Amino acid sequence: MNCVLHPLSFSDPRRRRTVMWKKCAGVFALVGLAMAAATVASAQEKGQVGLNLGYPSVGLTWHVSDRVAVRPEFNFSFGSSSSTSGSGFEGSDSDAWGVGFGVSALFYVGEWDTVKGYVVPRLSFLLSETDRIGTISESTSENSTSGWDAGVMVGAEYPLNRRLSVFGEVGFTYVNRHAETRPLSTLILESDSWSFGPRTAIGMIVYF
Repeated sequence: MNCVLHPLSFSDPRRRRTVMWKKCAGVFALVGLAMAAATVASAQEKGQVGLNLGYPSVGLTWHVSDRVAVRPEFNFSFGSSSSTSGSGFEGSDSDAWGVGFGVSALFYVGEWDTVKGYVVPRLSFLLSETDRIGTISESTSENSTSGWDAGVMVGAEYPLNRRLSVFGEVGFTYVNRHAETRPLSTLILESDSWSFGPRTAIGMIVYF
């Protein structure tokens, strides 16, 4: 992990935030087009598009053919918190948000009775931010994180009926992150990190 400390002008944090959003703009467009295509397909091929309700994300499954499916997905989080350190001591109020978008391709490799097995390469992007303000001094700090994940999993899908299926997946994923912390308006701490480890997913698919 690399960490860099250097001074910034007051306008730099805004510019850096714009750059991070531009990195995700292409992904937003890709996911939007995939979802639009899936919506059109659902009207033409009944039963070939399903709504994914799972962990850690939700999305759509679009069966391009009997052997291939595309799955755009997203996740999000919002929250706030307050902390105090006793009378006369500094506390803080925090607001946080995060969004993530991804796309997977499902390649069905076999079928055993009604259970279908598949291989899933996956790529996703995320952006998150946490803002803190002191309750007494009103000093502010900002933490932002952007990054991408890439991995491969194997999964199995079991139909409970014509409209409802359950699935489970397990595999490995590579995680790349870039974090920026601004403890003062004129300073920024940057860090880059990566990790490799297991990933699992479970959920259900409601077919239209």
